Amino acid sequence: MRRSRPRRRAKSSDVDLETPVALDIESLGAHGDGISRLGDRTVYVAGALPGEHVSARLTGRVEGGLLAAIIAIVAADRARVGFHQRRSHAIADIPDCLVLAPEIVALAELLRARLPTLVDDRRTLALRVQLTRTGLDLTVRAGRAPSLEERQAFAAFAESADLARVSWDHDDDLDLIAQRRAPSVRFAGVTVVVPAGAFLQASAEGEAAIVAAVRAGLGDARRVADLFAGCGSLSFAIAETAAVHAIDSDTPMIAALARAAGRADAGAVTSEVRNLFHRPLELKELARFDAVVFDPPRAGARAQAERLAAAQVSTVVAVSCEPATFARDARILDDGGYALQSVTPIDQFLWSAAVETVAVFRRARSRTPSRSRRRRG
Repeated sequence: MRRSRPRRRAKSSDVDLETPVALDIESLGAHGDGISRLGDRTVYVAGALPGEHVSARLTGRVEGGLLAAIIAIVAADRARVGFHQRRSHAIADIPDCLVLAPEIVALAELLRARLPTLVDDRRTLALRVQLTRTGLDLTVRAGRAPSLEERQAFAAFAESADLARVSWDHDDDLDLIAQRRAPSVRFAGVTVVVPAGAFLQASAEGEAAIVAAVRAGLGDARRVADLFAGCGSLSFAIAETAAVHAIDSDTPMIAALARAAGRADAGAVTSEVRNLFHRPLELKELARFDAVVFDPPRAGARAQAERLAAAQVSTVVAVSCEPATFARDARILDDGGYALQSVTPIDQFLWSAAVETVAVFRRARSRTPSRSRRRRG
């Protein structure tokens, strides 16, 4: 049987053994030591656990880092709340953010202190927070159902932090922990009560810019299909001048849109649950519309773009957050006889390379198969 070889100790001549150091324990090592960082060196702290903040004494060096012993646990299990580091699962514990709304920054600080008392274990949780007109909407995402104690703890936290709603997302199921107020947003004056984890634009300013560009591109279209419509961030604005049929695969989001349309008596907005990746609108269905708007996720809308390329819809407005799939879908439309009239870049993801794009295509000619084959070749 193979035996693990103990770490080889090295001289400690360059290690200050007198001055205590403060360390945040990030993970657990193969030998059971808590692992932290001191400058550019790894520190192995005997008896420390992930999430603990300790005062420690350095005891020596080993290959690959330093050894330390706990003097005192300064704070146990203070949560690391932040974002994934670039191309990593490591959490960057960011104390402040110039992009986030102040209400979300304040909630993050509360969660740093309170999260260890809210959950039964120390596994990584995904937290989704949205700022709505009625308050913050928090969704906890984990690979398991919440315990009774966790339900009670989060319900009490919702009260103390004045949250609108707390939900727990697990195993394709969603548990409502507490709802003190229905989280709602307004699209073109229509109030929509959003489901937990609903897709919303990154900022109100970015959303307004996208809406303005889409409406300008639609011109005087009177019958519009809004594809990948979500809760209706574009649908209700378009409905001010046109009849809109909104389609999305997310049942709760389309249900929220339909309820809002009913309450607002927005008869110009109809809706449908449909997976447009697997069941794009076909030619006969597209013939009902003067214009089509699509705002897909990063994967783009290839199947729908291919149907549009063969249809006779006068105007297509494409909204995209991914340049590569936008370029692919635009090429398909161009091969089908559409001319790219305008492209509006919208920088709603500040201090990042990401950009939102609103592009307007007009049908210039019928599809020419030989031309399409020549281009694709």
